[in-house]
Amino acid sequence: MGVSRLLPTGGTVSLGGTLDRTLTNLSYYQINPRYESGVSFSLTQPLLRGAGKAVTESGIRFSRDSKDIADLSLRFRTEDLVQQVETAYWSLVQSRVDVQAQAKSVAVADDLLRITEARLAAGAGTRVDVSQAMAGVAARRVDLLRTGNTARSFEDDLLGLLMSRSPGSPSGDDLRVEPADDPNVSLPPLPTEEPDATVARALVDRSDVRIDRALLDQAQSGVEVAESEAKVQLNLEATYGYSGIASRAGTSFTRSLATRDWPGWSVGLVLEIPIGNRAARARLDRATLLREQAEARLRALESNASVRVRNARRQLESTREQIDAARTSRALSEEQLEAEKERLKNDKSTTFEVLRLESDLTEARRSEIRALVGYRIASVRHDFEAGRVLESRGFAGPGAGADAK
Repeated sequence: MGVSRLLPTGGTVSLGGTLDRTLTNLSYYQINPRYESGVSFSLTQPLLRGAGKAVTESGIRFSRDSKDIADLSLRFRTEDLVQQVETAYWSLVQSRVDVQAQAKSVAVADDLLRITEARLAAGAGTRVDVSQAMAGVAARRVDLLRTGNTARSFEDDLLGLLMSRSPGSPSGDDLRVEPADDPNVSLPPLPTEEPDATVARALVDRSDVRIDRALLDQAQSGVEVAESEAKVQLNLEATYGYSGIASRAGTSFTRSLATRDWPGWSVGLVLEIPIGNRAARARLDRATLLREQAEARLRALESNASVRVRNARRQLESTREQIDAARTSRALSEEQLEAEKERLKNDKSTTFEVLRLESDLTEARRSEIRALVGYRIASVRHDFEAGRVLESRGFAGPGAGADAK
């Protein structure tokens, strides 16, 4: 009977007790029956194979890394889902605004058709002008149908991200998403942090980089264990204890053992040298190769992440500049169209020219919306690439407690 404990150094300490009863018919045994008791303390400490805290706690280290990998994998999927949902949402907003712009274009074309027909009835226009106006109305109605179908597709994409589609769930025709945000209101500010600082922080915060660091740590732990197993076995063994003898079990402990009349101790080294040890060396070679592969994957991921962060930053700044240019273009197109309408009323322009300018205005409005939505999508992509898409939206998300290695 005894207790033992594993030490961080790889050794084992134990405390044990024994009680043996001997009964014989030999006449020269002075104590019969005889109870032999003993208490001993022993230490076994590996000096080569199996020595050290890294080997002893390798299982704990591997399990901790596995937990971090699971948490970070869930976090990465959550970050990716947030990016996809926001991208799909703003794409839907853009398509809905496109529908509104196209509907306004149809209304303008209808008004122009009525004006052209009135001018023809008054003898101031031609049938060619009416035909051009009718063709303009028809073309814009086709574009309106096309943009409507595109908007519905974006809506289905968003619904697919937000909810699962099971056989018993409502069909897509029964569900609608009504965006409540104006892309022109409360634009997120440009980051003030230097690009190099953003890259450095991204290499610490990104979930995929942290996953690969945890995998590298597991591979390193495997190498350390394999290196230990490839060594010879050399153990330090030490024992110290007392023995007691009496005719009664209790007396052997309380009297003979308590007086410590029969102490005993031993100290020695135990050496085992495996012949060949090819299996252990093969495991070491394999563990070393796995570590090198993990290091190569991490370096490649860090390089790719640096490029993606810088590209996302440039895209964010570029789309922000496009907004001002698109606003100016839309304002100028509105002025040109209104001026051309006045010229048409005074018989100084043609239906074709007004339709052309109206098409330019519609495209300018859509370009402005594309720039606004593009900036918002670039913003969420920048946050995703920088590894802080969850924190920038007010919650930590899964895997926030995993240690960055």
